Amino acid sequence: YAGDALDLLLRFSFNELNLHRVSVFPLADNVPLVSLVEKAGFELEVTRRKAAFHDGSYWDELELGMFRDKWERLL
Repeated sequence: YAGDALDLLLRFSFNELNLHRVSVFPLADNVPLVSLVEKAGFELEVTRRKAAFHDGSYWDELELGMFRDKWERLL
């Protein structure tokens, strides 16, 4: 279901909201989400080292993004 939800989110963001780019900001320990968005075409843009405290440890926060033109090429 996550892949379908991401597809709907991207369609809404680019077609209805007319956005130029979409970004996500997962923690590095959220491997399923990072894998899902990379598979959809998002690219890693920024790693904020030890930016978030979670489960008793500091974790890197990632920024992954996708531009409209890349999304259109992937359709």
